[in-house]
Amino acid sequence: MANVEIPQYVYIMFDKNNTVVYVGQTGNMDQRMKSHCIFVRQEDIDTSTSSRYENVIIPSDHLADIKRVKYAKVNNKYLSSIYEIQLIAKYMPIYNTQFKYYTNELIELPELKWNYYVPYSYFEGLEFYITASTRIQPTKETKIMGKNFETRLQAMKIMNELYYKNKDVNKNK
Repeated sequence: MANVEIPQYVYIMFDKNNTVVYVGQTGNMDQRMKSHCIFVRQEDIDTSTSSRYENVIIPSDHLADIKRVKYAKVNNKYLSSIYEIQLIAKYMPIYNTQFKYYTNELIELPELKWNYYVPYSYFEGLEFYITASTRIQPTKETKIMGKNFETRLQAMKIMNELYYKNKDVNKNK
């Protein structure tokens, strides 16, 4: 039986000063961001009866300071672990307590292709805004794409194209 490699993600969290405050890895970006309470509405945290919001890595009074998260997809857990350790050593984020191998002797690794994490709630907001302001009805396909982490960025690009295309048409009338 052949071993199947399962793609993983390495991610970096930045605060309002553009400082790296946390580096991590995961197999599911949406679930991991929710477990960090990143981009989760405060009212959802306040009204939750589950314990998932009790053991977050970033203190709750600092969650609002997280302004963006970028991520890169890698082929397997082995690579995500190597990149995670390397990035922690490079940036020395304040909320990483594991793998504190701070060193100036970093190894050469291939550059990763980074994207910015966009939560589904942001997509829903964009979808509502486009519908309300331009009377464009997003398609069933874009709604499905928006719910899927792997295709959300593509869906947002389509929505933006629809918005600007409609804006140009209305401008020329």
